[in-house]
Amino acid sequence: MLGLSGIAERIPVDKLKQIWPAVIVPNARNWVRDNVVSGMITGATVDLAVSLPGKGKDDAGGSVRQGDTLLLFNFDDLTFRPFPGGPMITRARGSGRLENNAFTVTLESAVVELEDGRTLAAPAGTFVVPRIDVDPQIGTATLDLAGEAAAMFSLWQSLPLSRGIDLGATPQDLSGSGKATVRATMPLIAHLPAEQVDYEASIKVEGLASTRPVFGRALSKASADIRIVAGRVRVTGEAIVDGVNADIDIDRPLTGGDDGATSFRLVLDADARKKLGLDLGDLIKGDVPVEVSAQKDASGAPYQAVTADLSAATIDLGDLGWTKARGTAGKATFRLVERDGGTRIDDFVFTARDARIEGEIRLDANGKPVSADLPVFRLTAGDRLAVTARQSEGRGLQLSVKGARFDARGLIDARLKRGQTGGGGPGFTGDIAMQIGAVTGWGEEEIDGVNVDASITGGRMSSMSLTAQTGGGGATSATLHAEGAVRRLSVEASEMGRLLRFLDYYSRVYGGRATLDAVVDDQGGLSGRLDGQRWKIVDEPALARLATAAPDPDTPGSGTVDLRRLIMDLRFADGRLSIIDGVVRASHAGLSLQGEVDFRRDLLRLTGSYLPAGAFDNLLGKIPILGQTLFAGGRAGLVGVTFRLSGAIDAPELSVNPLSVVAPGVLRKLFELG
Repeated sequence: MLGLSGIAERIPVDKLKQIWPAVIVPNARNWVRDNVVSGMITGATVDLAVSLPGKGKDDAGGSVRQGDTLLLFNFDDLTFRPFPGGPMITRARGSGRLENNAFTVTLESAVVELEDGRTLAAPAGTFVVPRIDVDPQIGTATLDLAGEAAAMFSLWQSLPLSRGIDLGATPQDLSGSGKATVRATMPLIAHLPAEQVDYEASIKVEGLASTRPVFGRALSKASADIRIVAGRVRVTGEAIVDGVNADIDIDRPLTGGDDGATSFRLVLDADARKKLGLDLGDLIKGDVPVEVSAQKDASGAPYQAVTADLSAATIDLGDLGWTKARGTAGKATFRLVERDGGTRIDDFVFTARDARIEGEIRLDANGKPVSADLPVFRLTAGDRLAVTARQSEGRGLQLSVKGARFDARGLIDARLKRGQTGGGGPGFTGDIAMQIGAVTGWGEEEIDGVNVDASITGGRMSSMSLTAQTGGGGATSATLHAEGAVRRLSVEASEMGRLLRFLDYYSRVYGGRATLDAVVDDQGGLSGRLDGQRWKIVDEPALARLATAAPDPDTPGSGTVDLRRLIMDLRFADGRLSIIDGVVRASHAGLSLQGEVDFRRDLLRLTGSYLPAGAFDNLLGKIPILGQTLFAGGRAGLVGVTFRLSGAIDAPELSVNPLSVVAPGVLRKLFELG
C-alpha cells in the first residue's frame, strides 16, 4: 500500500508526465502520456491510497483503494486529443476530479483544430472513466461543438465513422453553420484500434448549401438534424432539393452496405414541376406530394423509387375525355434510372378510380420522351388497350394503340360535343395507328373493327383514314386529306341511326344512309354538306305536338316518320352546330330548317317552315333533338306553318304560327329531293 498526498499550485503537463508514478492508475497515466500534448495544471489537490503490484499474475497493482481517493485539479491552455483518430483540442480550460474509482474531466471551453486549418468552438465537454479499478478501463469523451458547416464536415471526414458514406461533396463545397454533440466510448488501452471506438453524435445544421450535388441532388437552404447511433446515421430535415422545397430523410449504416435509404419528400406545385423539368401544363393542376428514395436493385445498380400522391391534384386528359377531380384518390409509382445518357422510368404504375396505366418510359438527356411501352392502358373499367410510342427523327412521335375494347363516351363528350377539336396537343407532330376490336359509345351502341391511321403536324391533323362497322353490320368510313390549301373530310355511313346514338346526338333515328363532304379549317372547325337517305324516326313524342298544332287529314298524328331525303349545309366548331340551309323530304311533306345547337351549354335555337302534309308534319317534332342534322329556309308564298324550337336540347319549347306562309323557293328545294 502506498499513500500520496499533496498540493500543487501550477505544474506543466510535461512535468506531470515525468513525476506520475507508473504504478499509480497506470491506464489513466498512459492515456495522459499518449493524448495530452501540453498545458498547465493548476490548483491540484492529491490524497491517494494505492495498492502496489503483487506477485500474482492477476495482481496488476496500481489500483486506488475505495474510500481513500481524492484528486482535484484545474487545467488551462491544454492541448490534447480526446480519442485516437479524433481532432486536436487546443486552448482547453476546465477541471478534473478523481474520487474513489471514478475519474471525470470537465471542459469549460476549447477550440477544435482540424487538419485542414478549420476550427470549431468547443464550449463544453466531459471525459469520464466510471471505474479505474478495472482492466481495461472504459472512458467516454463527450464534446459540444459549434461553427461553420464546412468545419463540421471536415471533422466528419477525419473520423473513422465517415468511411462508409460518400456524400459526393467536400468541405470546400459547403456553406452554413451547425452545432453538435459528439460522444465516443473506448477502452483505455495502448494502440487502440479504430473499430473499438463506439461513436454517437447529435448534429444540427442551419442554412446548409453545397455547390456540388449531395447524394446526387442539388442542395441549398437545408435545416437538418443528424443522429449517429448504433452504427447508423439518420438525417432528417428540410431543404431546397433540385430547386424545390423538400423534406429529407436519410438512413445509412456507417460501414456502408446496401441496407441504407435516402429519401426526399417534396410537394410539387406548378412552379416546382417546371423547375424539375416536369412542366405538364394543364394536364395536372394542384399540389402533388412526391417521395423519392434512393435504392439498389438485385445487381447493386442504383435507382430512385418515386411515389406521387395525386389525390389533391386535378388531372385532365382532355384529348381522351378523362379527368380526375381534386380529392379523388390517385397515385403514381415508378423507378427512375439514370443510364446511357438518359433516364428510364421503369415499373410505372398509375391508378385513379378505374384507371390504370402500367409500363415503362424512356427520356433523353434533356428530359424529352423518347419511347413508351404501356401494355396496360385503362381509363375506364372496360378498357383493354396497349399503347406504344417511339420518337422517329423527321417523323415525330409514332403512336400505336391496340386492344380489344375502348370506352369512347368520355372522348365523344370532350372532343365532339364540348368542342375540344384539337389534334394531339399544341406542337404535337407524329403518326397515330389504332386497331381496336370494339369501341363503346352512347345509346348502348358499339362500333367494331375500328382501324384509324392519322398524321399530325404541329398539332394539326394533316391526313386520316378510318374504317369501322356499326352494330347492325353497316360499314362506316372517313378520310381526311389535303386538297390545295384546305383539308377535305369525307364520311360515309350505312347505319346513320346507330352512329347518331353512338355519338349521343339523337336516339330515335333507325337505319339511314348518309355522306358528309366537308372542309376543315386550321382551328378544327368543319363546314360542309350532309346528304342523307331513308332515315326512319321512331316514337318521337314531339311529332304529335306538331300534328296537333297543324293537323292534316291525310296524315295520321303518329310519332314515326320515314324520310326519303335530307340535305343540310352546316358548320360545326367549338361545340356548336350551325345549320345554315337544310331541307327534308318525307313521303307527303317537306320541311326547311336553320339555327344552332350548342352542345356545351345543352341549348338549341332552331326555326323553320314546313308544308303540313301528313307524316311530314310530324317530322317537325323530331327537330328538337335531331336539330344538328337538319335544314333551313322559308319566307313568303304559299300558306304553311313556321315554327320555333328553343331551350334545353332534351326538352325544348315549341311555338307554331299557323298563319305563316312558305316561300316558293322552299317548295322547289323539297320537290327537287324527289
